[in-house]
Amino acid sequence: MDFFDSVWDRVAEDYATDVPLYPLQVEAIKPFLEVGCSVLDVGCGPSKQANHLCTDTRTYIGLDASEPMIRLARERVGTLQASPMFVRGSATALPFRDDSFSWAMSLNNTLGILPNWIAREHAVSEMLRVARRGCLIEVLAANRLEVVSSRLFRDRLGKPQPYRSARFTEHYFRRLAKTYGVKAKFSYVRQSTNFSYYFLAALTV
Repeated sequence: MDFFDSVWDRVAEDYATDVPLYPLQVEAIKPFLEVGCSVLDVGCGPSKQANHLCTDTRTYIGLDASEPMIRLARERVGTLQASPMFVRGSATALPFRDDSFSWAMSLNNTLGILPNWIAREHAVSEMLRVARRGCLIEVLAANRLEVVSSRLFRDRLGKPQPYRSARFTEHYFRRLAKTYGVKAKFSYVRQSTNFSYYFLAALTV
């Protein structure tokens, strides 16, 4: 385990409590998820979204590098008609075969908190590899999550956060779409309760 992963292990419970899931995040993704599709949620964390996305006709698998995050996700989901599954793994080396899922997705600026731009591009490449339809990536253009995470690190670890999460532009995803031969579509969501600006990049086959 590297330093980056061990840090998230130590703040997992505080993260699960302090970082919310906004309904508009799920609403932006649901139109892409047809009945009966299979979904890989990369960097699922405590997976507050599983209860909203997992139904008796939809397969949901959450992946996270942090074992405490996976444990919290399993505790959180409770009893569903179609139980989601959770596995530990790396976003940059997904432990699944090509075309294993209908969609891969990533919420809460998971792509932005990877340690560098090389890792971020590897993660996008891996999501496109394992997903037949494409990937749905929610990232931050104006970043409150960065402020929340910084407070968690300070309070739990007694020192500042060791990195700053990235911000993204449409141009970045258009470049990736051209590289991997897919289409790029964008939608924006403004969270009026905290003045954060998210956008959803849909890279579709």
